[in-house]
Amino acid sequence: MIASSQDTQHGAGHPRPTHRLTLAGPRVDRQQLQRIERDLLNAMIDGLGPHITIDFSNVSFFPTVGLGVLIRCHQAAATRGGKVELVGLDENVKQMFVVTQLHRLFDVSE
Repeated sequence: MIASSQDTQHGAGHPRPTHRLTLAGPRVDRQQLQRIERDLLNAMIDGLGPHITIDFSNVSFFPTVGLGVLIRCHQAAATRGGKVELVGLDENVKQMFVVTQLHRLFDVSE
């Protein structure tokens, strides 16, 4: 299951609409990956904001095929002046981003 919400973050005096997606765990499967991509791309198209926060707090396994989904979401956000932030990564999931050097592409927070 995926839960999503829209937040407004304030930085430098300007509100910034953010789409927040919380992943259900402990494992993310192909169906969830398809929903993640669809939901995030639709949110940007619908004008909910190009800034995306994906919460991995409940996830202990994320398949490598999911990296492509996250990269496509990053590209879509970047073309709209946004970014993708990953939060709550389990140490094993975080290590996958470090090994693939994708921690440099995404904002990774605790």
